[in-house]
Amino acid sequence: MWFLLLYLVCYLFLLLQQQVVLLIQEVLLRNHRLLEMLLAVHLLVNFHHEHHLLLQKPYLLMRGQQMCR
Repeated sequence: MWFLLLYLVCYLFLLLQQQVVLLIQEVLLRNHRLLEMLLAVHLLVNFHHEHHLLLQKPYLLMRGQQMCR
């Protein structure tokens, strides 16, 4: 009995999850400009973060060498 109930709950959860994914896909397909904007923001933030790490790298390397001495 418990196994059947657990199976039913899992099945409903997966069904709900699938419906949410389909809804998100539909919204994104309708608003592809929004998706492009989100992608652009993501790439910009990612580039800024990597650029920031590259700028800090020589400082971190020098600091690591000083700590090793």
